[in-house]
Amino acid sequence: MNKMEKKQIMKEHNIMKTIGVTILFLFCLILSTPFTTSMLYDDLRVYYSYENDALDSSINANNGVLTDGSYVAGKVGQAIELNALGEWFEIAETDGLYNFTDEVTICTWAKVADHLQYFIYTTNIGANTVMSLGLNVPSNKIGAYDGSSWLAGTGQNVNDAWTHVCWLFKDTTFTSYVDGVLAGTDGGYRGWLDMLGEIGISGSANQYLTGEVDETAIWNRSLSENEIEALYNGGDGCAYENLTNCQLARDNIAYYRFQTDADDDIGGYDGVLEGTPTQTTGIIG
Repeated sequence: MNKMEKKQIMKEHNIMKTIGVTILFLFCLILSTPFTTSMLYDDLRVYYSYENDALDSSINANNGVLTDGSYVAGKVGQAIELNALGEWFEIAETDGLYNFTDEVTICTWAKVADHLQYFIYTTNIGANTVMSLGLNVPSNKIGAYDGSSWLAGTGQNVNDAWTHVCWLFKDTTFTSYVDGVLAGTDGGYRGWLDMLGEIGISGSANQYLTGEVDETAIWNRSLSENEIEALYNGGDGCAYENLTNCQLARDNIAYYRFQTDADDDIGGYDGVLEGTPTQTTGIIG
């Protein structure tokens, strides 16, 4: 074996070592990050982006109906604007939408003229169930009404600025989040879990909503704090088609799919494929 052949063998050996170390590093980097046990598409009943239509973006096709309101520039793309009594958005009852088990989460972006507003107004078992941005709740706080009493889960309210709000119901506990942060909890609530009537965004009489609403979604489970932070996305919001990336960006440092390259899909930590590795069919892609 001459000197040139030895050099070539050493070069190939070093390349293989580099490939091995790089792949091991990427593998360890991925495994060292806290992947979530559920994704934002899991148990999603409806998702309204309001992109100039009332279509449900989820796989359930629970399309809504906008009555007399309008589509305007929103927090993420387009939104709906409601300005008067009689303008409202109805969430259709199809595909068992209302058959909640023992957990429900409702999230939305809202920008309203003042905080004395109902957000969602429903009927259930002969009584009204309300998600409120302030009206009638003690000290005009974001809260909920189960047909007999008000629950206030937060000392905050929504006023003329885009605000992200989530209402969570698990068993008899009501929890609220505002702009991605836990705002408060209260107990004794069953309204949404027993809900049998129709759902409408706005309200009635003098409780109608005047303002804008965007990215409204309902899940048949309690979202985690990480998932809610991902929806808030640092105040930028997250479009339906980007939910996975928003969640991965919140929960993980880097994510490599190896789809013909070594690019990091979420954090900008692009890897490098050294040598001539072979692309093959994997578990995903």
